[in-house]
Amino acid sequence: MAEEMEGLEAEQVEFELEPISRSVTLRLRVGLKYETVESEIIEIQEDGKVVLISPMSGSRPRPVRAGSKIQIFQEIVGGKDLETEVTAVEQAFNAEQEQWIVVTEQVGFETEWVVRSREFVRERCNFPVQLAFRDQVEDGPFYDCKTEDLSGSGMRILVELEDRSLFSVGEELAVILDIPDILGDSGEQIVEGHLLPAFPGTIVRRFVLDTRGGAGVQCILGIGFDNWSEEDEDIGDYLLRYVLKLQIRNQALQQD
Repeated sequence: MAEEMEGLEAEQVEFELEPISRSVTLRLRVGLKYETVESEIIEIQEDGKVVLISPMSGSRPRPVRAGSKIQIFQEIVGGKDLETEVTAVEQAFNAEQEQWIVVTEQVGFETEWVVRSREFVRERCNFPVQLAFRDQVEDGPFYDCKTEDLSGSGMRILVELEDRSLFSVGEELAVILDIPDILGDSGEQIVEGHLLPAFPGTIVRRFVLDTRGGAGVQCILGIGFDNWSEEDEDIGDYLLRYVLKLQIRNQALQQD
């Protein structure tokens, strides 16, 4: 795997400097009452501070007092993906971003922080993935699926199963991802794709979409990647950098 990823290490700094820019829902006190507003996380700092786009009223920021509590929500199909509470530190105009921001901090030790770059950065995608039960990875059977989204710590996939009893929450899997190239407007290669060797994951969610009649089922699986071993950590680094670049590319396409 180290040989396959050769040449990607030099890109590490470039990717780490890219903005997060993830849509979230905030619940916070605005004036005399609590309100729910849409926002984005635009930066996750090393000390755990989370930078949000400020709630606005037209072109003016809605006041957010230092010390006030803000709840952050991000949901996916089948369950709540992220829910945490942060404390506002300051509200200011960011000249570089040309927008008002609210800087918040997460409480507790670093191991308790919910919002992290690797876990939080997530982007929609659609490419092939194969799953196998971990103790059957040598000979299969292998199950062909499609990704719905991908992050540095997990993914959501769509799978159609003949046997609805397969793939329960908590089951340990081997994941084989066939990652495509990311291409620019002129077809130039932005990031090289790879057929990644099998790596470990665990089912953390299972959401039935369609029973298909009889015993068959179509469902969404949420798969969390296990802690990366020294042997596999270059896969984890590659996936995080890939998702960041994919996010930037998708945003550019939406703006065209």
